[in-house]
Amino acid sequence: MKKKKFLVFRSLLGTSGQWLYLYARSKEDIERRFPEFYLFDVPPKRFDAAKAQLIEKHPDLFIFDIDNLHGLLKDYVENEQKDDYIYQNPDKKGPFVDDI
Repeated sequence: MKKKKFLVFRSLLGTSGQWLYLYARSKEDIERRFPEFYLFDVPPKRFDAAKAQLIEKHPDLFIFDIDNLHGLLKDYVENEQKDDYIYQNPDKKGPFVDDI
């Protein structure tokens, strides 16, 4: 199965968070591997053209293949993900601001 590009948001403590593109075979692959991420079928109001341009301009920082992680996302998975509250308790993830 060919991979598709998905828009996700990773909430960060003390900041607004981080927008990423993840290439994966399905939404379920992302939800299983990253339950703490917000996944979007349609970009929310907060995701504008400037944010999309920033991601495209810096693919090493913001675009990842779920099966071949690198850089900051690889470091997050290897060192921090296990301590993330939502990763441990995916049922506690609240609605995204634009969804309220």
